[in-house]
Amino acid sequence: MCLALPMRIVEVVDAAARTVRIAPDGAVAADRAGEEVVSAALLVTDETDLRGLVGGWGLAHSGFLLARLEADDARSRLDLFEAMDGAGDPRGRRGAA
Repeated sequence: MCLALPMRIVEVVDAAARTVRIAPDGAVAADRAGEEVVSAALLVTDETDLRGLVGGWGLAHSGFLLARLEADDARSRLDLFEAMDGAGDPRGRRGAA
């Protein structure tokens, strides 16, 4: 099963190809995911809409940006992932040696 972490959309890489660079939240996922380039072609049809994605949040899978997220939704999901990190260890993930 794949769990898609909310990722920040940081820049347009190629407007003609409709690709963007996404980056993980540093507090929750920096050790699990790195920046990657994905296609936003499933969400936008022109360059204006593509540039409007920058600074926002999204979910990506298999090289495609699948959904845009509102900031509060992204934060809520990231908080949930962070809470799950320590669920099986009383010290939490951050307290692990």
